[in-house]
Amino acid sequence: MKPCTDYLPLLSDRAAGELAGADAARLDAHLAGCAACRDEAEALAAVLSMAALPPPTEAEHQALAGLAEAVRLEQRRSELRLRAPLRYAAALLAVAAAAAFLVAPAFTRRSPEVPAAVVAAAGAKGWEAPDAEELWAASDLASDDGAAAAMAGADELALDALVADEQ
Repeated sequence: MKPCTDYLPLLSDRAAGELAGADAARLDAHLAGCAACRDEAEALAAVLSMAALPPPTEAEHQALAGLAEAVRLEQRRSELRLRAPLRYAAALLAVAAAAAFLVAPAFTRRSPEVPAAVVAAAGAKGWEAPDAEELWAASDLASDDGAAAAMAGADELALDALVADEQ
């Protein structure tokens, strides 16, 4: 005979010691009239009694006392060891970004653009030799004894620059 399928979960719960309340009363009433379910309940109780472990001894409790904390500490150390290369890589990346930020302007500078109107005006005027009298008045050489020699040298330089510009 087969046990009743509606009562199999209740039979398993009773064998495990987890059946209580109204379900226990309902199963007891059913077991009083069903021989197949009584046989199944006895078989489940026998199987679970063979698989049941004895309660742990005091030596086992002492051996396992610090195990959970030791495992947690080792897991934490392992996580830190695994993250260390990531921290070094992040620090290196930050240093590289800072260096790039500091060096980038040197590579991105452009020469100032001169407006076309300024270029055209400068080309139309050309180079003009400075007025020697204005230079003389503005310089400190007017009071020196060697002022005449310096003035002659300035005129020669202006003349050389004018000749070089025309060529």
